Amino acid sequence: MNTHTVIVAIALGMRLLPAPAADVQFVKGKASAPAGTQLKTGDSFATQTRSQSQVGLSRSFFRVGSDSQVKLDKNQRIILEKGVLLVGSEPGGRREMVEVNVPGYRMKVRGSVQIAYYPGQYLKVTVIEGKVTVALQSLAGEFEELNPGQMLIINPSDKRLPEPVEVDLSRIIATSQLITSPLGSPSTKGLMDAAASSQGADGNLLPTPLLFTGASPDMYLVDNAARGRVLADEKSVFQLNNDLADPTANVAQKAYDDGLSYYSFPFPPGTPDITLTRTGARTKELTVLLTSEADDFGSYVAPAQLHGTIRADADLFSQVAGKKLVFESQEFGADPFNDYSLHLATGTDILTPDGVGIGFLGAFGITGTGSTVQAGISMHSDEILDIRATQRDVSFDQSTLGAYAINMAGSTANTGPVQNITLTQTTATARGTVTLGTPQVRSRVTLQNSTQLAALLSHLTVQSKGGAITVDNSMLSAGGTLTLDSLDPTDAGANGLVTLRNASMSADIIRVRSSTPGGDALVIDGGTYDANSLLKFYGGSASTLWFRGNVSVNTPHAIFSGQTVRVDAGASVNVTGQADIYSNNHQYNIPGTGTISAGGGLNAFPYSGTPSF
Repeated sequence: MNTHTVIVAIALGMRLLPAPAADVQFVKGKASAPAGTQLKTGDSFATQTRSQSQVGLSRSFFRVGSDSQVKLDKNQRIILEKGVLLVGSEPGGRREMVEVNVPGYRMKVRGSVQIAYYPGQYLKVTVIEGKVTVALQSLAGEFEELNPGQMLIINPSDKRLPEPVEVDLSRIIATSQLITSPLGSPSTKGLMDAAASSQGADGNLLPTPLLFTGASPDMYLVDNAARGRVLADEKSVFQLNNDLADPTANVAQKAYDDGLSYYSFPFPPGTPDITLTRTGARTKELTVLLTSEADDFGSYVAPAQLHGTIRADADLFSQVAGKKLVFESQEFGADPFNDYSLHLATGTDILTPDGVGIGFLGAFGITGTGSTVQAGISMHSDEILDIRATQRDVSFDQSTLGAYAINMAGSTANTGPVQNITLTQTTATARGTVTLGTPQVRSRVTLQNSTQLAALLSHLTVQSKGGAITVDNSMLSAGGTLTLDSLDPTDAGANGLVTLRNASMSADIIRVRSSTPGGDALVIDGGTYDANSLLKFYGGSASTLWFRGNVSVNTPHAIFSGQTVRVDAGASVNVTGQADIYSNNHQYNIPGTGTISAGGGLNAFPYSGTPSF
């Protein structure tokens, strides 16, 4: 009885003891309390932008990163309300167990751990050394025990804890601003280094082209071990599945945790099948960031390359409109000898699930050879294939492109040399629109060697602000209007020659317009042109609409316009319906020229009466 009484008294006495002191030991920048302040139970402590602090507890410490806020409860538990913490239990003997809570989760730390928490967005827990247990408060028995080098990335909306991923401890230790800190090395730095040295000793840790940036779960893929940059778009964190020998094997993630530096990893060797799948939060957009290969002198001598089969898992993306998988190469400096282009190597296949578009953005051009790019298979309105080069050219050879809509452009600004958009023996099919070039930028567009473009239910547009357009032995079709237009309304001297050579074109309405300061503007050298409603061939300005070879025009109404309309001797233009010709110089159906015939009647008008395009 007495013993029982003594135990109760001791227990009561222990509960009445004050909590151990929490001292603000260091402050760099600005914080809510200066160094030397003793924090009491219930006190909040916050740092401002570009600031760090360290708080010492009984046999443990925590470092507070920039723009972060914490609070201590009555049991000396650390409550992370937002921001980034480095928590450590001091080395020596049996180490102190430190409790850290964020809304919905409990953590028990015996070692060193970096924790990033932003309410409603994500919780990221990275174990540097020792052990950490993360538990879900809403579900009894749901917990993960993490070892050194493991990272857990949690979406607050998930009902269960995800599987941890492996990260590169050496990289984290070298770049984390809470470890390589102006506050000095933490007391657990030796244990951190030992954990990093032992990581991967069994040979099972493989590098991947995955890059994390700062405290956030933003993730990028990069293909060069020397360079890489990050963007600030909406993205998230993913696992890489690599089908080399075991189709179910997961390649470990390599990562770092630093808000300023950048790093990258090479693609796995050979041409493996790569699948992007979700481990943390879903995302609206994932950017695959690629860099060119540099030589020993820092010049980028080879383009960034994609190869193999790259798939994106449907579960990776948020259930919102505008989902996209983007491949981007970036420019580092302005050296004209550097190659910053993006290349799809022979045999590259890129596939996304229904409702997910694909984007290519190349600093110095985009090329593809023998590749297949398919944005979804249902041709949903979100499945847009967007291909843009900020400088130089876009070119695809012997490739297949598919999406609900396809947009392809060279430079996004009308500066520098004329850009080229070239499709050779390439098939591009869209349920919606197909658009090549823009009316704001001068570019040369060439479709050649059996290239096929199809906008099944909508419009197909090839446009250039005063640049040449050539369709050579290729097929274009549209469910709506098919337009080729090289007019530059701001420059009468632009040489926007349009050449159709043995082309096959079909649509409800076909419109082709060109303009040059004089001479030939629109050259039609053979081919078949089927327009269900109307066809317009316009050679603008003081220029010539020139028919060469035999041309078949199947439409109820055709309009031909040019200062001069000429048909070569021995050539013929046969129109099944009515043909109206607007010209001041009719060079056809007279000796020494070819012929134009029209089953619905042939009418000649002055050039000035040309209907609007």
